[in-house]
Amino acid sequence: MDVEELADLSRVLIDRLVTTEAPPGVLEEVAGLVRQATALLEQHVPDGPRNLYERFGDTDDYLDLFRLNPVIGKLNPVAPRFEIEVSRDGPGWNGTEVTARTNLGLLYEGPMGMVHGGIIASLFDQFLSIANIDNGFGAFTGTLTVRYRNPCPLGVDLRFQCRTDRVQGRKVFAVGELYAAETLVAEGEGVFIQPSSERLAAIVADSEAAQGPPGRQR
Repeated sequence: MDVEELADLSRVLIDRLVTTEAPPGVLEEVAGLVRQATALLEQHVPDGPRNLYERFGDTDDYLDLFRLNPVIGKLNPVAPRFEIEVSRDGPGWNGTEVTARTNLGLLYEGPMGMVHGGIIASLFDQFLSIANIDNGFGAFTGTLTVRYRNPCPLGVDLRFQCRTDRVQGRKVFAVGELYAAETLVAEGEGVFIQPSSERLAAIVADSEAAQGPPGRQR
Protein backbone atom coordinates (compact mmCIF):
# COMPACT_ATOMS: atom_id res chain seq x y z
CA MET A 1 0.00 0.00 0.00
CA ASP A 2 1.28 3.48 -0.87
CA VAL A 3 -0.18 6.98 -0.57
CA GLU A 4 -1.51 6.94 -4.15
CA GLU A 5 -3.51 3.76 -3.47
CA LEU A 6 -4.79 5.23 -0.20
CA ALA A 7 -5.84 8.40 -2.03
CA ASP A 8 -7.82 6.31 -4.52
CA LEU A 9 -9.53 4.48 -1.65
CA SER A 10 -10.35 7.87 -0.11
CA ARG A 11 -11.94 8.97 -3.40
CA VAL A 12 -14.27 5.99 -3.17
CA LEU A 13 -15.05 6.85 0.47
CA ILE A 14 -15.89 10.45 -0.46
CA ASP A 15 -18.12 9.24 -3.28
CA ARG A 16 -19.99 6.95 -0.91
CA LEU A 17 -20.27 9.75 1.64
CA VAL A 18 -22.07 12.10 -0.76
CA THR A 19 -24.39 9.36 -2.06
CA THR A 20 -25.13 7.23 1.01
CA GLU A 21 -28.53 6.83 2.67
CA ALA A 22 -27.09 4.81 5.57
CA PRO A 23 -28.94 4.93 8.93
CA PRO A 24 -27.46 6.80 11.94
CA GLY A 25 -26.00 3.62 13.46
CA VAL A 26 -23.96 2.88 10.35
CA LEU A 27 -22.85 6.51 10.12
CA GLU A 28 -21.62 6.38 13.71
CA GLU A 29 -19.68 3.19 13.00
CA VAL A 30 -18.08 4.78 9.95
CA ALA A 31 -17.25 7.90 11.99
CA GLY A 32 -15.41 5.74 14.50
CA LEU A 33 -13.36 4.12 11.76
CA VAL A 34 -12.52 7.53 10.26
CA ARG A 35 -11.43 8.81 13.69
CA GLN A 36 -9.24 5.74 14.12
CA ALA A 37 -7.65 6.18 10.68
CA THR A 38 -7.07 9.87 11.34
CA ALA A 39 -5.32 9.11 14.63
CA LEU A 40 -3.02 6.63 12.90
CA LEU A 41 -2.00 9.18 10.26
CA GLU A 42 -1.66 11.92 12.87
CA GLN A 43 1.37 10.15 14.32
CA HIS A 44 3.23 10.60 11.02
CA VAL A 45 2.50 14.23 10.20
CA PRO A 46 5.88 16.05 10.02
CA ASP A 47 6.76 18.98 12.24
CA GLY A 48 7.49 22.36 10.71
CA PRO A 49 5.89 24.42 7.95
CA ARG A 50 4.36 22.44 5.13
CA ASN A 51 3.04 23.22 1.67
CA LEU A 52 1.88 21.27 -1.37
CA TYR A 53 5.12 21.90 -3.27
CA GLU A 54 7.64 20.48 -0.82
CA ARG A 55 9.89 17.63 -1.94
CA PHE A 56 9.33 18.35 -5.63
CA GLY A 57 11.86 16.82 -8.00
CA ASP A 58 12.60 17.21 -11.67
CA THR A 59 9.92 15.50 -13.71
CA ASP A 60 8.09 15.92 -17.00
CA ASP A 61 5.07 14.06 -15.62
CA TYR A 62 2.60 16.79 -14.68
CA LEU A 63 0.48 14.41 -12.61
CA ASP A 64 3.58 13.75 -10.52
CA LEU A 65 4.66 17.38 -10.42
CA PHE A 66 1.22 18.47 -9.20
CA ARG A 67 0.54 15.32 -7.20
CA LEU A 68 -0.93 17.19 -4.18
CA ASN A 69 -2.79 19.80 -6.23
CA PRO A 70 -6.47 20.21 -5.18
CA VAL A 71 -7.60 20.27 -8.82
CA ILE A 72 -5.68 17.38 -10.44
CA GLY A 73 -3.47 15.93 -7.69
CA LYS A 74 -3.32 12.14 -7.82
CA LEU A 75 -2.50 12.10 -4.09
CA ASN A 76 -5.28 14.55 -3.24
CA PRO A 77 -8.60 12.68 -2.92
CA VAL A 78 -10.70 15.79 -3.55
CA ALA A 79 -9.27 15.94 -7.08
CA PRO A 80 -10.55 13.72 -9.90
CA ARG A 81 -8.20 11.30 -11.62
CA PHE A 82 -6.77 12.36 -14.98
CA GLU A 83 -4.72 11.06 -17.87
CA ILE A 84 -2.54 13.77 -19.42
CA GLU A 85 -0.55 13.71 -22.64
CA VAL A 86 1.42 16.41 -24.42
CA SER A 87 1.68 16.43 -28.20
CA ARG A 88 4.38 18.31 -30.08
CA ASP A 89 2.63 18.60 -33.43
CA GLY A 90 -0.51 20.44 -32.37
CA PRO A 91 -1.79 23.94 -33.16
CA GLY A 92 -0.30 25.67 -30.09
CA TRP A 93 2.92 27.57 -29.42
CA ASN A 94 5.83 25.46 -30.70
CA GLY A 95 3.23 22.85 -31.69
CA THR A 96 2.52 21.97 -28.04
CA GLU A 97 -0.97 20.92 -26.98
CA VAL A 98 -1.99 19.42 -23.65
CA THR A 99 -4.79 16.84 -23.67
CA ALA A 100 -6.35 15.78 -20.35
CA ARG A 101 -8.98 13.07 -20.02
CA THR A 102 -11.29 12.22 -17.14
CA ASN A 103 -14.82 11.16 -16.23
CA LEU A 104 -16.58 13.16 -13.50
CA GLY A 105 -19.18 11.63 -11.22
CA LEU A 106 -21.76 12.87 -8.74
CA LEU A 107 -19.17 14.46 -6.46
CA TYR A 108 -18.71 17.22 -9.07
CA GLU A 109 -22.39 17.87 -9.82
CA GLY A 110 -23.74 21.39 -10.20
CA PRO A 111 -27.06 21.54 -12.07
CA MET A 112 -28.86 18.21 -11.94
CA GLY A 113 -26.92 15.60 -13.89
CA MET A 114 -24.30 18.12 -15.02
CA VAL A 115 -20.76 19.06 -13.99
CA HIS A 116 -20.53 22.21 -11.84
CA GLY A 117 -19.41 25.19 -13.92
CA GLY A 118 -16.89 26.22 -11.26
CA ILE A 119 -15.21 22.82 -11.52
CA ILE A 120 -14.87 23.31 -15.27
CA ALA A 121 -13.35 26.77 -14.74
CA SER A 122 -10.79 25.53 -12.22
CA LEU A 123 -9.76 22.72 -14.56
CA PHE A 124 -9.32 25.12 -17.46
CA ASP A 125 -7.15 27.29 -15.21
CA GLN A 126 -4.96 24.31 -14.40
CA PHE A 127 -4.57 22.89 -17.90
CA LEU A 128 -4.02 26.26 -19.56
CA SER A 129 -1.28 26.84 -16.97
CA ILE A 130 0.28 23.46 -17.72
CA ALA A 131 0.32 24.29 -21.44
CA ASN A 132 2.21 27.48 -20.59
CA ILE A 133 4.61 25.70 -18.23
CA ASP A 134 5.39 23.13 -20.90
CA ASN A 135 6.50 26.01 -23.14
CA GLY A 136 8.65 27.53 -20.39
CA PHE A 137 6.21 30.24 -19.35
CA GLY A 138 5.69 30.05 -15.60
CA ALA A 139 2.99 32.65 -15.00
CA PHE A 140 0.16 33.61 -12.66
CA THR A 141 -3.45 33.75 -13.81
CA GLY A 142 -4.47 37.30 -14.65
CA THR A 143 -7.89 36.70 -16.16
CA LEU A 144 -9.80 33.55 -17.05
CA THR A 145 -12.78 33.49 -19.39
CA VAL A 146 -14.95 30.40 -19.86
CA ARG A 147 -17.69 30.18 -22.46
CA TYR A 148 -20.16 27.41 -21.70
CA ARG A 149 -21.49 26.11 -25.02
CA ASN A 150 -23.47 23.06 -23.91
CA PRO A 151 -24.34 21.30 -20.64
CA CYS A 152 -21.49 19.06 -19.45
CA PRO A 153 -23.00 15.74 -18.38
CA LEU A 154 -21.77 13.62 -15.49
CA GLY A 155 -20.42 10.16 -16.16
CA VAL A 156 -19.23 10.90 -19.70
CA ASP A 157 -15.65 10.77 -20.97
CA LEU A 158 -14.32 14.34 -20.99
CA ARG A 159 -11.38 15.77 -22.88
CA PHE A 160 -9.60 19.10 -22.32
CA GLN A 161 -7.37 20.35 -25.13
CA CYS A 162 -5.28 23.37 -24.11
CA ARG A 163 -2.37 25.28 -25.63
CA THR A 164 -0.36 28.48 -25.40
CA ASP A 165 -1.61 30.80 -28.11
CA ARG A 166 0.76 33.77 -28.06
CA VAL A 167 3.06 35.85 -25.86
CA GLN A 168 3.14 39.62 -25.57
CA GLY A 169 5.82 40.88 -23.23
CA ARG A 170 5.11 39.38 -19.81
CA LYS A 171 1.58 38.37 -20.85
CA VAL A 172 0.99 34.78 -21.93
CA PHE A 173 -2.28 33.96 -23.71
CA ALA A 174 -3.62 30.40 -23.61
CA VAL A 175 -6.77 28.86 -25.06
CA GLY A 176 -8.53 25.52 -24.87
CA GLU A 177 -11.67 23.48 -25.36
CA LEU A 178 -13.59 20.92 -23.34
CA TYR A 179 -15.39 18.07 -25.08
CA ALA A 180 -17.88 15.58 -23.66
CA ALA A 181 -17.36 12.65 -26.02
CA GLU A 182 -17.27 14.64 -29.29
CA THR A 183 -19.56 17.50 -28.19
CA LEU A 184 -17.95 20.87 -27.48
CA VAL A 185 -19.22 21.92 -24.05
CA ALA A 186 -16.92 24.81 -23.12
CA GLU A 187 -14.09 27.03 -24.32
CA GLY A 188 -11.49 28.63 -22.07
CA GLU A 189 -9.14 31.55 -22.55
CA GLY A 190 -6.65 32.84 -20.03
CA VAL A 191 -4.24 35.74 -19.77
CA PHE A 192 -1.29 34.81 -17.55
CA ILE A 193 1.32 37.20 -16.19
CA GLN A 194 5.00 36.24 -15.89
CA PRO A 195 6.36 37.84 -12.70
CA SER A 196 9.73 39.55 -12.69
CA SER A 197 12.50 37.73 -10.81
CA GLU A 198 12.28 40.35 -8.07
CA ARG A 199 8.53 39.97 -7.74
CA LEU A 200 8.77 36.17 -7.67
CA ALA A 201 11.42 36.31 -4.93
CA ALA A 202 9.20 38.62 -2.88
CA ILE A 203 6.19 36.29 -3.27
CA VAL A 204 8.23 33.31 -2.09
CA ALA A 205 9.62 35.27 0.85
CA ASP A 206 6.13 36.44 1.87
CA SER A 207 4.82 32.88 1.67
CA GLU A 208 7.64 31.55 3.86
CA ALA A 209 7.10 34.33 6.39
CA ALA A 210 3.37 33.65 6.54
CA GLN A 211 4.00 30.04 7.54
CA GLY A 212 5.61 31.23 10.77
CA PRO A 213 8.31 29.52 12.83
CA PRO A 214 8.75 25.75 12.69
CA GLY A 215 6.15 23.81 14.63
CA ARG A 216 3.37 21.36 14.08
CA GLN A 217 0.89 22.95 11.69
CA ARG A 218 -2.82 22.31 12.10
